[in-house]
Amino acid sequence: MKTIHDIRRSNARKLRDGVGGNSSFATMIDREPTQTSRFMGDGATKNIGDSMARHIEKCFDLPVGWLDQEHQTTNITKKPDVS
Repeated sequence: MKTIHDIRRSNARKLRDGVGGNSSFATMIDREPTQTSRFMGDGATKNIGDSMARHIEKCFDLPVGWLDQEHQTTNITKKPDVS
């Protein structure tokens, strides 16, 4: 059975892929790519905690708790604001 951390990581990876990769994802959530790699990369060394999960949801305009539920696919293709 998947843990909450596995589910969050899987969903965050789907969001990352939807915006074009780790750098774009990091920009979207106002973090450094190295930090996001620690909790999403292959061999991740950190988990996505509650506060980070809520922060990611807020940055993507997702409802609270979205990251905590399994999603087969996501249609999120939001692009980072680089202005």
